Amino acid sequence: MRKDRKHKSVETHRIVIDYEEDLSDVEQKFYSDLKKDKISAAVCKKCRKVILPPPPYCPYCSTRLKPSDLVSLPNSAKVLSQTVVHYPYPEDFPLSPPFSIIVLKIPRADTSFIINSKRLDIYLGDRVKILPKRQKEKKGDITDIDIEKF
Repeated sequence: MRKDRKHKSVETHRIVIDYEEDLSDVEQKFYSDLKKDKISAAVCKKCRKVILPPPPYCPYCSTRLKPSDLVSLPNSAKVLSQTVVHYPYPEDFPLSPPFSIIVLKIPRADTSFIINSKRLDIYLGDRVKILPKRQKEKKGDITDIDIEKF
């Protein structure tokens, strides 16, 4: 004999949380430099690692980083990885599909740098130039960076 099963329905609701991100002094300086078309990285005074983008603390030795630890980096890089995204991201994401997620190795930096770009013609091993966006398109965040092939 078969038992009757109750049909269950599930409702989903979207929850939106507004928040402001507190940036450390070193992160604020990094974004301020981006507005001035400079790419800055932090040099840890203890372990001498060059970290991009600069976090509040060194990921290698946990030393607190300061704005005075920032140095300018060259505006060239090598592509370590690239993938094209075809699925939609949340509505507040700055790019709509298709777009690329690109991992860059910038000379002198001990970390890799990940950017999102509308460029779909950048491939593994390419040498690229890191460019600032036009002034009217700048937001003062990581999306102010774009790239082009050499």
